[in-house]
Amino acid sequence: MRPIPAALPALAAGLTALVLITAPAVAAPRLFSTEPALGSLRVGQRVLVDDGVCKAGELREVVVNSRKSGDTKSYPDGGPRVRRCVKR
Repeated sequence: MRPIPAALPALAAGLTALVLITAPAVAAPRLFSTEPALGSLRVGQRVLVDDGVCKAGELREVVVNSRKSGDTKSYPDGGPRVRRCVKR
């Protein structure tokens, strides 16, 4: 059996820390003061907008819907958007 190199545990710990630090930042939706322009969001992307449209303590969530199967329409603006108010 070969011995484990001394640097391997430190490398594994570093990679684990990197994943734990970056995972929440990647998964969290971005916060905007105005809704992004048409075509600037990808299908499935979700953003939060704090523009005063929703009541106090809430943000507007904007999601670009995925296309339904069999939908042959072309969406140059990224696709239809769904908007709703969500708690902060």
